[in-house]
Amino acid sequence: MMRKGWLVAAFSAALSITSNTAHAGGHVYALRGLINVFSYGMDEMVAKSKRRGIPASAHSHAEYHSLAAQAAALVKSGKGPIIIVGHSYGADAAVFMAEEMRKLGAPVALLVLYGPTIDPLGIPSNVRSVVNYYQTNNPAWRAKAVPGPGFRGSINNVNLDKATDVTHFNIEKVGRLQDQAMSRIAALTGTGRAIATDAPAVTSEPAANAAPARASSRAARAAKPAAASRRSTTTVTDEPLPSHGSYRGASRPPLRRAPIDP
Repeated sequence: MMRKGWLVAAFSAALSITSNTAHAGGHVYALRGLINVFSYGMDEMVAKSKRRGIPASAHSHAEYHSLAAQAAALVKSGKGPIIIVGHSYGADAAVFMAEEMRKLGAPVALLVLYGPTIDPLGIPSNVRSVVNYYQTNNPAWRAKAVPGPGFRGSINNVNLDKATDVTHFNIEKVGRLQDQAMSRIAALTGTGRAIATDAPAVTSEPAANAAPARASSRAARAAKPAAASRRSTTTVTDEPLPSHGSYRGASRPPLRRAPIDP
């Protein structure tokens, strides 16, 4: 009888483990762009998430306010983390949604932005990490993500000017960019081993490494006591932009800015 009871207990534990790993925590919100038609790459991201057991849903960019309340409730009930993905106006709305969640006291684990239109795009302080895929070949969607007031997370602006197969109208549909995002999402939501990705979209060195003459002074500053280094934990990584004569130094049309409160 004891052996039978042990086998039953072991079998029940195995079922519990299987159940826990089959359904990941958190939720992926994917926000489409203009008129809710052209950004069907957001639906592909939702499908990829669901295949990995990650709860996910696609929405119009105009729904960000009500979605923020829903996402904040999930976090507060222990059903985070929250990941928000967006394309074009949907990328802008992803940041607006994160700001609304900040007002509600809820964190956002990750923003994945494909071709946002607001430049610069201020990221609120409740966001932990941002990946922003952007291009500079049109002033209407050349937006870079920048730290908003109190932001202490990480921002990775990935410039895709050299990716000749990428445009604003297919940027969210490109498989390798989707897979890079899914790798991060899988790691955050506890689905086990992150999926493999293609080579980085941009392989040039970050702009922060482009000034070797200052390397020695940087090293000296890094040697200061750890207390000084803890003053800020913000990390912003920007890929260097190629020289586009028609845009460099040119005036930009006025663009609305994200409503980021201090």
